[in-house]
Amino acid sequence: MPLQYGLNFTASDLRNILEQNDKQQNGIRSWRQLFGNASLGQQAQSDALKTAYSDIIAQAYKANFEQQNAIANSGLSAGAVKQGLALSRQELADTYNNYMQNYASNLNDINTAYQEEISGYDEALTQRAQNYADLYNSAYNYLSQELFGASY
Repeated sequence: MPLQYGLNFTASDLRNILEQNDKQQNGIRSWRQLFGNASLGQQAQSDALKTAYSDIIAQAYKANFEQQNAIANSGLSAGAVKQGLALSRQELADTYNNYMQNYASNLNDINTAYQEEISGYDEALTQRAQNYADLYNSAYNYLSQELFGASY
């Protein structure tokens, strides 16, 4: 393919131009708003998940504390109380580990959805830029090849 001369529009150049200049009527940059809203949504979901799991873990600790008090005040022998408290602590640790695994899994789901959303916007912006590049380059090719040798 011979080296092109004149104006060459690449999709990557137009992508940056579109990102900066596609604006809504109120002057807000469209692509920045899309990417920003996706980020805000991901952060809001992460915060809500953290709050929910914090509450659940706090309730588990409270229930375990009440259970330990009940065991300590049960009137059982010292060995039975010690064994009951050990079992209660182990149950709490298992519950905590289970909640943390679920939290990590749910957080991973949120982050995966966020990445998919961002990827979709990125692909749309790249496709739009490629469409403009194809349009401008085809117009240039038409002018340079078809109209160049035309006579009046």
